Amino acid sequence: MKSKILDRLREGNFVSGQSMADDLHISRTAVFKHIKSLQKAGFIIESVPKQGYRLIGETKKLHPLVFNKYLKTKFIGRPTLHFDEVASTINQVMLRADKADEGLVVVAEKQLEGRGRFSRHWASPAGGIWTSILLKPKCPPTEAARLNIIASLAIAVSIEEVAKIKAQIKWPNDILVKERKVAGILTEMVAELDKINYAVLSFGVNVNNSLPAELQGQAISLRQATSHQVDRHILFAAILNKIEDYYIEWQTKGFDFILDSWRQYCSTLGQIVEVKGLNKVLKGKALDVDENGQLILRTADGKKHYLSAGEVTLPSGGS
Repeated sequence: MKSKILDRLREGNFVSGQSMADDLHISRTAVFKHIKSLQKAGFIIESVPKQGYRLIGETKKLHPLVFNKYLKTKFIGRPTLHFDEVASTINQVMLRADKADEGLVVVAEKQLEGRGRFSRHWASPAGGIWTSILLKPKCPPTEAARLNIIASLAIAVSIEEVAKIKAQIKWPNDILVKERKVAGILTEMVAELDKINYAVLSFGVNVNNSLPAELQGQAISLRQATSHQVDRHILFAAILNKIEDYYIEWQTKGFDFILDSWRQYCSTLGQIVEVKGLNKVLKGKALDVDENGQLILRTADGKKHYLSAGEVTLPSGGS
């Protein structure tokens, strides 16, 4: 109902409460309550006696009532739950995963306990994109890393299209702009031996947010990289649109085209790198990534190693 009220207000000029009540078959009291709810969400709505309501400005929050204008998906983001602040969007999806339909999205303005790989803290202040998506792919757990490939490709392509700046992918799941990290991805799942019950695909993008001083040399925001604010609503919708497109293609046609496209964006391939795992560090040439997301690394002795995870750096210490 709030969406229908916004549509009326977006027509411009004043709209009377009675007119909206009549058109939407609800009471004027209900209209008033919806207006108050929209104002609480950050929409700037003017109220003038005997004239009605007028929309002065859209909310700055990453709210579905705004980015739905750009969303072209069939199921991802339908619905989207928006929070001003949560411990983590992953937790919010996990709480609902058993009963919710595939495609549920949770997005928050801030995360207090955002996390990345290896349980590292992920700074999630206002101004970025912090979100998690519920997916239920029909595949064995061994193929779960394909979700990271899908998301990283979708984010990189969307950043180039919306922010007009070159983006690259660093294996396994970081997106770089100007050789610094602008986004990261984390996938968690509940699975059985031969099937995934559900997966939570989460990602964070530094858009217009400030970064902690200790991350300035390693990370970057799109605002820093482009010297202007980037529209979060358009970028977020573009990412969700592409994730769904790639996800459906994988589930119906196969993964080859997606992986080939991902390779074009991957800055790791062809480089001499060091990969730090839990127990050892391997140095060699990054030859390729296989269909399940494993990095194929050839060490100096000619042996090929298939790595499913690790921290990649250049031997000189760069990343």
